[in-house]
Amino acid sequence: MTGRQEPYYVDYDADFGLSGLAEAFTLSPAPEDTGAALGLVTAKLDAYDRECPAGSVDHLSADERSILGYDTSHDDWGYAEELREDVRGLVESPLADEAIRAVWRVAAGGGWDPAAHGMSARDWLRRIDETCAARPPRKAPGRRPAPSSWWGAWRPAADEVRDDVVAEIAEIAKMRSCGERSAGPLPSPDTLSALEEVAARVDPDLGFRLFLRALKVHSVRIEKARYDRLQALGERFGHPAALIDFGLDIAWPPIDTARRDATWDFGFSHLAGQAHQDWRESREEIRKTVGGDDIGQTPGSAAAVLLEDTLRLLRSALPDAAVTALWAGGPRTARGVPTAGTGFG
Repeated sequence: MTGRQEPYYVDYDADFGLSGLAEAFTLSPAPEDTGAALGLVTAKLDAYDRECPAGSVDHLSADERSILGYDTSHDDWGYAEELREDVRGLVESPLADEAIRAVWRVAAGGGWDPAAHGMSARDWLRRIDETCAARPPRKAPGRRPAPSSWWGAWRPAADEVRDDVVAEIAEIAKMRSCGERSAGPLPSPDTLSALEEVAARVDPDLGFRLFLRALKVHSVRIEKARYDRLQALGERFGHPAALIDFGLDIAWPPIDTARRDATWDFGFSHLAGQAHQDWRESREEIRKTVGGDDIGQTPGSAAAVLLEDTLRLLRSALPDAAVTALWAGGPRTARGVPTAGTGFG
Protein backbone atom coordinates (compact mmCIF):
# COMPACT_ATOMS: atom_id res chain seq x y z
CA MET A 1 0.00 0.00 0.00
CA THR A 2 1.68 3.23 -1.14
CA GLY A 3 -0.64 5.61 0.68
CA ARG A 4 -2.88 8.42 -0.44
CA GLN A 5 -1.41 11.82 -1.25
CA GLU A 6 -4.57 13.87 -1.72
CA PRO A 7 -4.71 17.17 0.12
CA TYR A 8 -6.80 17.50 3.24
CA TYR A 9 -7.76 20.08 5.81
CA VAL A 10 -6.15 20.48 9.21
CA ASP A 11 -9.32 21.40 11.06
CA TYR A 12 -9.36 19.23 14.16
CA ASP A 13 -7.97 20.46 17.45
CA ALA A 14 -7.83 16.99 19.02
CA ASP A 15 -8.20 13.33 18.06
CA PHE A 16 -10.52 12.33 15.22
CA GLY A 17 -11.68 9.40 13.11
CA LEU A 18 -11.72 5.93 14.67
CA SER A 19 -9.14 6.85 17.31
CA GLY A 20 -11.23 9.87 18.32
CA LEU A 21 -14.30 7.64 18.59
CA ALA A 22 -12.34 5.14 20.69
CA GLU A 23 -11.37 7.99 23.01
CA ALA A 24 -15.07 8.77 23.50
CA PHE A 25 -15.59 5.16 24.63
CA THR A 26 -12.83 5.51 27.25
CA LEU A 27 -14.50 8.66 28.62
CA SER A 28 -17.96 7.09 28.91
CA PRO A 29 -19.43 4.25 30.99
CA ALA A 30 -19.21 0.92 29.19
CA PRO A 31 -22.28 0.48 26.93
CA GLU A 32 -24.61 -2.28 28.02
CA ASP A 33 -25.53 -3.42 24.52
CA THR A 34 -24.92 -2.75 20.83
CA GLY A 35 -27.61 -0.08 20.68
CA ALA A 36 -25.95 1.89 23.46
CA ALA A 37 -22.56 1.50 21.79
CA LEU A 38 -23.90 2.83 18.50
CA GLY A 39 -25.49 5.63 20.51
CA LEU A 40 -21.99 6.74 21.47
CA VAL A 41 -21.08 6.80 17.78
CA THR A 42 -24.08 9.00 17.01
CA ALA A 43 -23.30 11.26 19.98
CA LYS A 44 -19.74 11.75 18.71
CA LEU A 45 -20.99 12.73 15.25
CA ASP A 46 -23.66 15.02 16.71
CA ALA A 47 -21.11 16.77 18.91
CA TYR A 48 -18.91 17.53 15.91
CA ASP A 49 -21.84 18.86 13.91
CA ARG A 50 -22.80 21.17 16.78
CA GLU A 51 -19.26 22.45 17.26
CA CYS A 52 -18.38 22.67 13.56
CA PRO A 53 -21.55 23.32 11.54
CA ALA A 54 -21.28 22.92 7.80
CA GLY A 55 -20.19 26.04 5.96
CA SER A 56 -22.53 28.04 3.78
CA VAL A 57 -20.27 28.07 0.70
CA ASP A 58 -20.95 25.32 -1.82
CA HIS A 59 -18.20 23.08 -3.11
CA LEU A 60 -16.36 24.57 -6.05
CA SER A 61 -14.77 22.90 -9.02
CA ALA A 62 -10.99 22.72 -9.26
CA ASP A 63 -11.00 25.51 -11.87
CA GLU A 64 -13.20 27.71 -9.68
CA ARG A 65 -10.92 27.15 -6.70
CA SER A 66 -7.92 28.12 -8.78
CA ILE A 67 -9.56 31.27 -10.11
CA LEU A 68 -10.97 32.47 -6.80
CA GLY A 69 -7.94 31.45 -4.74
CA TYR A 70 -9.86 29.77 -1.92
CA ASP A 71 -11.73 26.59 -1.18
CA THR A 72 -14.68 25.42 0.83
CA SER A 73 -14.20 24.49 4.44
CA HIS A 74 -13.15 21.06 5.63
CA ASP A 75 -16.23 21.27 7.84
CA ASP A 76 -18.24 20.40 4.73
CA TRP A 77 -16.41 17.06 4.70
CA GLY A 78 -17.31 16.24 8.29
CA TYR A 79 -16.35 13.80 11.01
CA ALA A 80 -18.46 10.97 9.63
CA GLU A 81 -16.44 10.80 6.41
CA GLU A 82 -13.13 10.75 8.30
CA LEU A 83 -14.46 7.99 10.53
CA ARG A 84 -15.71 5.96 7.56
CA GLU A 85 -12.31 6.24 5.89
CA ASP A 86 -10.59 4.74 8.95
CA VAL A 87 -13.24 2.03 9.25
CA ARG A 88 -13.11 1.02 5.59
CA GLY A 89 -9.34 0.82 5.73
CA LEU A 90 -9.51 -1.80 8.48
CA VAL A 91 -12.51 -3.73 7.13
CA GLU A 92 -10.94 -4.09 3.67
CA SER A 93 -7.46 -4.81 5.01
CA PRO A 94 -5.72 -8.22 5.04
CA LEU A 95 -5.52 -8.13 8.85
CA ALA A 96 -6.98 -11.03 10.81
CA ASP A 97 -10.20 -10.19 12.62
CA GLU A 98 -8.53 -10.89 15.95
CA ALA A 99 -5.87 -8.24 15.22
CA ILE A 100 -8.56 -5.66 14.45
CA ARG A 101 -10.37 -6.62 17.66
CA ALA A 102 -7.14 -6.17 19.61
CA VAL A 103 -6.46 -2.65 18.36
CA TRP A 104 -10.07 -1.59 18.89
CA ARG A 105 -10.16 -2.96 22.43
CA VAL A 106 -6.93 -1.29 23.49
CA ALA A 107 -7.87 2.04 21.90
CA ALA A 108 -11.32 2.01 23.52
CA GLY A 109 -9.96 1.04 26.92
CA GLY A 110 -11.48 -2.45 26.85
CA GLY A 111 -14.91 -1.17 27.82
CA TRP A 112 -16.66 -2.41 24.68
CA ASP A 113 -15.68 -5.78 23.24
CA PRO A 114 -17.75 -6.67 20.15
CA ALA A 115 -17.03 -10.38 20.66
CA ALA A 116 -18.83 -10.24 24.01
CA HIS A 117 -21.93 -9.07 22.13
CA GLY A 118 -21.89 -11.69 19.39
CA MET A 119 -20.07 -9.67 16.73
CA SER A 120 -16.74 -9.96 14.99
CA ALA A 121 -14.53 -6.87 14.94
CA ARG A 122 -15.33 -6.32 11.26
CA ASP A 123 -19.06 -6.64 11.98
CA TRP A 124 -18.71 -3.94 14.63
CA LEU A 125 -16.85 -1.64 12.25
CA ARG A 126 -19.51 -2.22 9.59
CA ARG A 127 -22.18 -1.15 12.08
CA ILE A 128 -20.19 2.04 12.68
CA ASP A 129 -20.00 2.59 8.93
CA GLU A 130 -23.75 2.06 8.55
CA THR A 131 -24.41 4.57 11.34
CA CYS A 132 -22.27 7.17 9.56
CA ALA A 133 -23.81 6.43 6.14
CA ALA A 134 -27.34 6.90 7.49
CA ARG A 135 -26.66 10.54 8.36
CA PRO A 136 -27.68 13.25 5.87
CA PRO A 137 -24.62 14.37 3.88
CA ARG A 138 -23.23 17.71 4.94
CA LYS A 139 -22.48 18.75 1.35
CA ALA A 140 -21.12 16.62 -1.46
CA PRO A 141 -20.86 13.03 -0.17
CA GLY A 142 -17.66 11.19 -1.02
CA ARG A 143 -15.78 14.28 -2.14
CA ARG A 144 -12.86 15.59 -0.13
CA PRO A 145 -12.23 19.31 -0.66
CA ALA A 146 -8.79 20.49 -1.70
CA PRO A 147 -6.96 22.87 0.61
CA SER A 148 -6.80 26.60 0.46
CA SER A 149 -3.34 28.13 0.40
CA TRP A 150 -3.20 28.81 4.14
CA TRP A 151 -5.32 26.04 5.68
CA GLY A 152 -4.22 23.06 3.69
CA ALA A 153 -1.55 20.42 4.05
CA TRP A 154 -0.51 17.41 2.03
CA ARG A 155 -0.96 14.03 3.61
CA PRO A 156 2.44 12.32 3.49
CA ALA A 157 2.72 9.19 1.39
CA ALA A 158 2.61 6.04 3.48
CA ASP A 159 6.09 5.04 2.32
CA GLU A 160 7.51 8.25 3.81
CA VAL A 161 6.32 7.65 7.37
CA ARG A 162 5.46 3.96 7.70
CA ASP A 163 8.85 2.83 8.97
CA ASP A 164 9.05 5.62 11.56
CA VAL A 165 5.64 4.76 13.02
CA VAL A 166 6.44 1.04 13.11
CA ALA A 167 9.78 1.84 14.79
CA GLU A 168 8.06 3.74 17.61
CA ILE A 169 5.69 0.83 18.25
CA ALA A 170 8.59 -1.61 18.14
CA GLU A 171 10.45 0.46 20.75
CA ILE A 172 7.57 0.01 23.20
CA ALA A 173 7.57 -3.71 22.45
CA LYS A 174 11.31 -3.72 23.21
CA MET A 175 10.63 -2.03 26.57
CA ARG A 176 8.33 -4.91 27.43
CA SER A 177 10.80 -7.60 26.35
CA CYS A 178 13.61 -5.92 28.32
CA GLY A 179 11.46 -5.63 31.42
CA GLU A 180 11.71 -1.82 31.61
CA ARG A 181 9.40 -0.21 34.14
CA SER A 182 6.70 2.29 33.24
CA ALA A 183 3.95 4.11 35.10
CA GLY A 184 1.41 1.52 33.99
CA PRO A 185 1.29 -1.94 32.43
CA LEU A 186 2.42 -2.03 28.82
CA PRO A 187 0.10 -3.22 26.05
CA SER A 188 0.36 -6.96 25.42
CA PRO A 189 2.76 -8.29 22.75
CA ASP A 190 -0.20 -9.38 20.61
CA THR A 191 -1.71 -5.89 20.80
CA LEU A 192 1.58 -4.20 19.91
CA SER A 193 2.03 -6.62 17.02
CA ALA A 194 -1.50 -5.79 15.79
CA LEU A 195 -0.75 -2.06 16.01
CA GLU A 196 2.39 -2.60 13.93
CA GLU A 197 0.27 -4.42 11.36
CA VAL A 198 -2.15 -1.50 11.13
CA ALA A 199 0.71 0.96 10.60
CA ALA A 200 2.50 -1.28 8.09
CA ARG A 201 -0.38 -2.85 6.15
CA VAL A 202 -3.34 -0.47 6.47
CA ASP A 203 -2.41 3.18 7.09
CA PRO A 204 0.49 4.61 9.14
CA ASP A 205 -1.63 7.60 10.16
CA LEU A 206 -4.36 5.40 11.62
CA GLY A 207 -1.74 3.11 13.16
CA PHE A 208 -0.05 6.13 14.77
CA ARG A 209 -3.30 7.47 16.25
CA LEU A 210 -4.35 4.06 17.60
CA PHE A 211 -0.86 3.55 19.04
CA LEU A 212 -1.16 6.86 20.90
CA ARG A 213 -4.52 5.72 22.27
CA ALA A 214 -2.88 2.51 23.54
CA LEU A 215 -0.14 4.49 25.31
CA LYS A 216 -2.73 6.72 26.97
CA VAL A 217 -5.08 3.91 28.02
CA HIS A 218 -2.19 2.02 29.64
CA SER A 219 -0.66 5.17 31.20
CA VAL A 220 2.72 4.34 29.70
CA ARG A 221 5.27 6.87 30.99
CA ILE A 222 6.91 8.57 27.99
CA GLU A 223 10.30 10.19 28.36
CA LYS A 224 10.86 13.62 26.82
CA ALA A 225 12.97 12.36 23.90
CA ARG A 226 10.25 9.92 22.83
CA TYR A 227 7.60 12.61 23.28
CA ASP A 228 9.56 14.92 20.96
CA ARG A 229 9.68 12.17 18.33
CA LEU A 230 5.94 11.60 18.62
CA GLN A 231 5.28 15.32 18.22
CA ALA A 232 7.56 15.43 15.16
CA LEU A 233 5.65 12.51 13.65
CA GLY A 234 2.36 14.26 14.38
CA GLU A 235 3.60 17.39 12.61
CA ARG A 236 4.40 15.35 9.52
CA PHE A 237 0.83 14.07 9.47
CA GLY A 238 -0.47 17.58 10.08
CA HIS A 239 -2.00 16.69 13.46
CA PRO A 240 -2.55 19.28 16.19
CA ALA A 241 -0.22 19.09 19.18
CA ALA A 242 -3.20 18.32 21.43
CA LEU A 243 -3.74 15.01 19.63
CA ILE A 244 -0.41 13.84 21.06
CA ASP A 245 -0.50 15.70 24.39
CA PHE A 246 -4.00 15.10 25.72
CA GLY A 247 -3.97 12.10 28.04
CA LEU A 248 -0.32 11.16 27.45
CA ASP A 249 1.79 10.52 30.57
CA ILE A 250 5.00 12.45 29.93
CA ALA A 251 8.06 12.41 32.19
CA TRP A 252 8.74 16.14 31.99
CA PRO A 253 12.20 17.44 32.91
CA PRO A 254 12.45 20.11 35.63
CA ILE A 255 11.42 23.64 34.67
CA ASP A 256 14.36 25.58 33.29
CA THR A 257 13.74 29.33 33.04
CA ALA A 258 17.08 29.75 31.23
CA ARG A 259 15.79 27.94 28.14
CA ARG A 260 15.07 30.22 25.20
CA ASP A 261 13.74 27.80 22.59
CA ALA A 262 10.10 28.90 22.58
CA THR A 263 8.48 29.44 19.20
CA TRP A 264 6.92 32.79 20.20
CA ASP A 265 7.38 35.59 22.72
CA PHE A 266 7.13 34.77 26.42
CA GLY A 267 7.44 36.23 29.90
CA PHE A 268 7.06 39.95 30.64
CA SER A 269 7.54 41.05 27.02
CA HIS A 270 4.77 38.71 25.89
CA LEU A 271 2.38 40.03 28.55
CA ALA A 272 3.23 43.63 27.63
CA GLY A 273 2.52 42.80 24.01
CA GLN A 274 -1.04 41.84 24.94
CA ALA A 275 -1.85 45.39 26.16
CA HIS A 276 -3.18 46.47 22.78
CA GLN A 277 -6.44 48.10 21.76
CA ASP A 278 -8.37 44.93 22.70
CA TRP A 279 -7.03 44.87 26.26
CA ARG A 280 -10.02 44.30 28.52
CA GLU A 281 -9.08 42.68 31.78
CA SER A 282 -5.47 42.61 32.95
CA ARG A 283 -5.93 39.61 35.25
CA GLU A 284 -7.35 37.55 32.40
CA GLU A 285 -4.41 38.43 30.16
CA ILE A 286 -2.04 37.46 32.96
CA ARG A 287 -3.82 34.09 33.32
CA LYS A 288 -3.46 33.49 29.58
CA THR A 289 0.25 34.27 29.68
CA VAL A 290 0.77 32.10 32.76
CA GLY A 291 -0.93 29.18 31.01
CA GLY A 292 0.82 29.72 27.69
CA ASP A 293 3.34 26.87 27.81
CA ASP A 294 4.87 26.19 24.42
CA ILE A 295 4.58 22.81 22.73
CA GLY A 296 7.06 20.47 24.35
CA GLN A 297 7.69 22.68 27.37
CA THR A 298 7.44 21.37 30.91
CA PRO A 299 4.05 22.47 32.29
CA GLY A 300 4.44 25.63 34.34
CA SER A 301 7.34 26.99 32.29
CA ALA A 302 5.44 30.07 31.09
CA ALA A 303 4.40 30.96 34.64
CA ALA A 304 7.95 30.48 35.94
CA VAL A 305 9.49 32.72 33.27
CA LEU A 306 6.89 35.47 33.80
CA LEU A 307 7.47 35.31 37.56
CA GLU A 308 11.24 35.53 37.09
CA ASP A 309 10.95 38.51 34.73
CA THR A 310 8.56 40.28 37.12
CA LEU A 311 10.74 39.70 40.19
CA ARG A 312 13.79 40.99 38.37
CA LEU A 313 11.99 44.23 37.62
CA LEU A 314 10.51 44.55 41.11
CA ARG A 315 13.92 43.95 42.75
CA SER A 316 15.81 46.17 40.35
CA ALA A 317 16.98 49.71 41.09
CA LEU A 318 14.88 51.06 38.23
CA PRO A 319 12.41 53.79 39.26
CA ASP A 320 8.71 53.22 38.65
CA ALA A 321 8.78 55.61 35.71
CA ALA A 322 11.41 53.50 33.95
CA VAL A 323 9.51 50.26 34.54
CA THR A 324 6.34 51.93 33.24
CA ALA A 325 8.25 53.01 30.15
CA LEU A 326 9.37 49.42 29.55
CA TRP A 327 5.78 48.26 29.80
CA ALA A 328 4.55 50.99 27.47
CA GLY A 329 7.20 50.07 24.90
CA GLY A 330 5.60 46.67 24.23
CA PRO A 331 2.07 47.52 23.08
CA ARG A 332 1.17 49.46 19.96
CA THR A 333 -1.09 51.83 21.91
CA ALA A 334 -1.13 53.36 25.37
CA ARG A 335 -4.11 51.19 26.37
CA GLY A 336 -3.28 49.05 29.37
CA VAL A 337 -0.27 51.06 30.52
CA PRO A 338 -0.21 51.23 34.34
CA THR A 339 0.24 54.57 36.02
CA ALA A 340 3.52 55.31 37.79
CA GLY A 341 3.70 53.77 41.22
CA THR A 342 1.20 50.98 40.49
CA GLY A 343 3.80 48.25 40.18
CA PHE A 344 3.34 44.73 38.82
CA GLY A 345 3.04 42.69 42.00
